[in-house]
Amino acid sequence: MATPGAAGFAALLQQMVEDGWISGNEERTEVSFASLAPAWEGGGNEDASLLLAEGFTPSGPMLRSLLALSSTPLQNEERNGGEGGFELVNRHDGWGQLNLSALIDFEAIDSGLAAGLASPANDVWIHDAYRLSNGTPQTWLEQRQGGAEALENLMAHPWNGSGAVGPFLQTGDVWVQRFTLSENQEFNARMGHLASPEPTAVNDMQLVVRLSDGRIALGGIVDSQGESVLHYASADLDNETSFPPSNETTHGVRLSAETLDQVEWVEVEVRARFVAPGNIVGGVGLDGTHSGFALAIKGVERDSTDWEDGDGDGIVNIADLCPNQNATDWDLDFDGCLDESDGDGITDNLDLCPAESALNFDLNSDGCIDDSDGDGVLDSIDECQTLVLNEIWPVDDVGCRPVDSRPVVVIDDVPNEGFVWTGDLTVEWSVSDADGDAYRTGVEVFVLDNRTQGGGYVIASCDAASNASASFECRWSAEQDLPVWDIESAWIRLDLHVQSTNNSPEADTSRIVVQTDQLFRAEYSSGFDDGVAEGEPQQQRDSVPASRALFWGFLGVIGACLIAYRMGSENLRQSPPSKVDSPFVVEAKTGDSVQVGENE
Repeated sequence: MATPGAAGFAALLQQMVEDGWISGNEERTEVSFASLAPAWEGGGNEDASLLLAEGFTPSGPMLRSLLALSSTPLQNEERNGGEGGFELVNRHDGWGQLNLSALIDFEAIDSGLAAGLASPANDVWIHDAYRLSNGTPQTWLEQRQGGAEALENLMAHPWNGSGAVGPFLQTGDVWVQRFTLSENQEFNARMGHLASPEPTAVNDMQLVVRLSDGRIALGGIVDSQGESVLHYASADLDNETSFPPSNETTHGVRLSAETLDQVEWVEVEVRARFVAPGNIVGGVGLDGTHSGFALAIKGVERDSTDWEDGDGDGIVNIADLCPNQNATDWDLDFDGCLDESDGDGITDNLDLCPAESALNFDLNSDGCIDDSDGDGVLDSIDECQTLVLNEIWPVDDVGCRPVDSRPVVVIDDVPNEGFVWTGDLTVEWSVSDADGDAYRTGVEVFVLDNRTQGGGYVIASCDAASNASASFECRWSAEQDLPVWDIESAWIRLDLHVQSTNNSPEADTSRIVVQTDQLFRAEYSSGFDDGVAEGEPQQQRDSVPASRALFWGFLGVIGACLIAYRMGSENLRQSPPSKVDSPFVVEAKTGDSVQVGENE
């Protein structure tokens, strides 16, 4: 193909690569077709756009691969020096005659432009290891060029491939890329690499295509119809007897659409079976240990990301159920998603308890069953809300403390309605506590205040305590316990109360008060009343409380004097205190009526 026509064709291919018409799967930009069309173009697509890649200057191996992919065989009578045949390449014709339509589907471009947007060569994919990431080959050479001759300078400043996309392979290295096939289309791949000058041995680079069904095609091995021979997956590609090395630096594989029926994908491999070793370890090119390559493939979906790994978790996109989630180290089933082993909705990478399902019991979303009340019992089995934590009163295995039964007070005997208290006032009542807790109980004699609604005051009381069910009695004497002021016109009520002394945080220690429905009155009686006969006028009877008040006042003065005298005499001598009996009787009809405590 070393002719002016081939050179012009190569220049056209180079421009199409540099302008982004031919590329790999990469970002593309809409470019107005009108800005690209020459003046002599017929028009009609002024508003249409082309999707073009960034573009780059292709290397020699890249151009050779594209030239080989853009060729079609000569007519059979002219092919192979007139001998005909269907070989993919022969020593007379090489890869055949150049035909840009074999590479670019111009009808598809025209249809796309008519619709407003066209993406040229979307079934062609290329890769050039020598593609520079930044800059052009000219600037790259200028940076390496010194005062010496070009060749000597390049040898004096070896290159390790930095600044290029790579990869650069050494002996034993393999590069692999998987592709989705275009529907009902033939598959063709061409791979080119650089030849080393004499006397360096030719690099042995293999082009291998693996099908999803396990079969393998190897570049340079075709059948009588020019289609690549398929081998079993077990074929030893390093066996030089079965697969002898070749001096060719451009390799090709061709598979018909019929052969690819039912094939889901193909993997293209470039195998560096042998790269001539040089003196510069890691160097590329002359006297180096690595070599680059270029690939041009037709018959695949260029823009497919099916076999890429967009999230970097090692699972290709087509098999990745979570293509935007990197599940590295947390994906035992290899579905591309973060595992959620215990089914509580928290992925394992965030689950502090990955073997424990905290579903419905995990308000802080840490994957562990909460202990909301902090009592040491997980919410999933906690039947009680612990409001107060107390080590002395621990909860049981379901998070509860024993239920505290409130004591119950029962009135056994109180004065009847209308009773007049002139002598003794006796009250009997019983208290029961189902769980045997200690309690305090008692009675208050409550005088109702006629001037206020529900108001009044206590004139006498008694108290008792027990830790078992018991009966109690209190007795007061009108002579000793009635107040000095007149209460004969007021009604009196009895208030019985009980209060648990259980110290548990769950105990109900509120005071229970039972008020009697029967109301009664009190009537004063003293020695000052002897002169008042029954049936005398009311004004004479009204003088009795006044006389009683005078009597009690007189006694109070005498008592105060006695107390003062007694306190003074205490300074002169010590005498044992005398015991004063209680003015009322408290009886518990069970033996243990004064013991205070609780029984949980």
